[in-house]
Amino acid sequence: MPEHCNAIPRTESIDSKPGVYSLRFSDDSVSAADLSVPFCVSPEVQLPAAANDSGNGSDVSVVSDIAGFNFGGRRFSLKDRVTMAALLQSKLISADDIARKFGCTPQYVYSLRNKTEKYWELMAMLDVQCDHPVFFLDRDTVEKMVISLTTICQASGQDVEEYFSQVFNYNISDSRVSNIRHKYAMKAAQALSQVDLSGIETGVHDEIYACGQPIFGGADIKTHYIYLFKIANDASGASWKEHLSSLRDSQKLNPEVTINDAGKGLMSGIKAAFPDIVQQIDVFHILREFGRELSVVMRSCEKYLHEYLRLERSLYPEGVRRITPEIIKEIKTGEYPGKCHKQTAEKFLEMLNKINAILVIHDTVEYICQMARHLLDFTGYSAFVTASLLKWLIRELRTMADNKTNKALIPKIWHLNVAASRLEKRLPHATSFLTELSRKFDREAEKLGCSPELLSLAYNLTAYHEGSWHTKKLIRRLEKVLYDPESWTVMPEDIPDKWDEIAAAALRLRDQSHRASSLIESINSRIRAGINDFRGMNQDQADLLCLYFNTKKVRRTSKTKFSGTSPLSRLTGDSRSFLEILFGQKKAA
Repeated sequence: MPEHCNAIPRTESIDSKPGVYSLRFSDDSVSAADLSVPFCVSPEVQLPAAANDSGNGSDVSVVSDIAGFNFGGRRFSLKDRVTMAALLQSKLISADDIARKFGCTPQYVYSLRNKTEKYWELMAMLDVQCDHPVFFLDRDTVEKMVISLTTICQASGQDVEEYFSQVFNYNISDSRVSNIRHKYAMKAAQALSQVDLSGIETGVHDEIYACGQPIFGGADIKTHYIYLFKIANDASGASWKEHLSSLRDSQKLNPEVTINDAGKGLMSGIKAAFPDIVQQIDVFHILREFGRELSVVMRSCEKYLHEYLRLERSLYPEGVRRITPEIIKEIKTGEYPGKCHKQTAEKFLEMLNKINAILVIHDTVEYICQMARHLLDFTGYSAFVTASLLKWLIRELRTMADNKTNKALIPKIWHLNVAASRLEKRLPHATSFLTELSRKFDREAEKLGCSPELLSLAYNLTAYHEGSWHTKKLIRRLEKVLYDPESWTVMPEDIPDKWDEIAAAALRLRDQSHRASSLIESINSRIRAGINDFRGMNQDQADLLCLYFNTKKVRRTSKTKFSGTSPLSRLTGDSRSFLEILFGQKKAA
């Protein structure tokens, strides 16, 4: 609402006409300069009683169908029409002069004057007591509401039409909603295209599908800024290259590292657009595929375990809560005193002969699964040790899968071979995050003036227990490197204090490094809600959503430095909100 206007209450009666809503000015007089924004309503506007008098507790009076001086054509802007009326009413300039100045007829100027006089006569009759704000549905407000509903609330055009009809008794067509959305989607795309992306070092990329059509996504893992949100014709490498190359050429996007899944088109497109980039395969996808195959075998083992427990419970004699070796011996000799069926006892004995081997398979597979997660979780192991242990896990899985006894016990044990093959295929990429961590150690070593090996040793020491053989070996190596003058650019005066700084830097770099593209997966999950509502998505909606996500400020987060900031403000320092960027003005306080 304009600063020179105040809200007024719903007036119970004006000339015995209930339900008239309007606006008054805070100053006694209004100059032409004050009339640069919408402020007027048609005095004929009346709302149905249901809008405010239905007893629903509403404390907002609504002025419906307001677009300032909503008469005449679209030839003159609202500002020009209001200015013409005010100038004529001020008697400082004649109607002929006003008409020549604005290129219209004097009759048109007089028509504006007559309508404003009726309006201000009504204003003088209104009560000055204010107990309700007045809500104006002028053109800007309608457009803001449409954009907010379709983007923030992710409503369809029909939903918006129904909302205005039910709440405000205001008719708005689906085509008008589409036109408004397209108008501001162009502004959103323009605003996004002006952002400098040269500061992005690590990006995450993925693709989702809306009604069979791929949507490419890319975000900065540090600031969470979404720099790529485009609907593509296909998910080929050429399409990825086209979109990423466009960002590289126009907005200086040039990340050093990318984290993504192992999609062939995605990987080839990123490499074509950024030849020197380091591609990390998302560890989450590796472990998910690996664990999915192992879980098939583990569920088969658990099925047998549940069957064994069921048979065991059915053999409990009265007053006995567990099967003892003596009872098992009696069952084998046929002298079991319990009242169980002979067939049940035979099944129990058959399962008893298998259960130990099944337990070994289950526990081994579970250990391998947990070990793989541990190795791929920045636990202090070097890239060589991690790769060696993963290869050992692969050999163990294949040995178990090829064992004839295991095949007889668990028919689905062949899934272990599938898991081993998939992990072996991803092995070169599985440890790529450790390679990137080593690069960070090299850069940090230059800043600290020390050997990169010291940072690597600080990281490796976190992998082993204190007092273990490996820890003692690492400490002996550390003492040798730490006091070697060749390890330092400038030998520090206090080496222990310098070592504390090095160890802290190594852990800080480890914590700041990422293994998974969970950020883009989180963004995709928010986008999918809009896809389901719209039964698809077009580029207009994608651009508006992209700008909204980038300008949405964080309210609750574990990272206190992110609180109250948006991805756009963290990347560029621009703290404007979604509507401020689209409509070019501050939101009302």
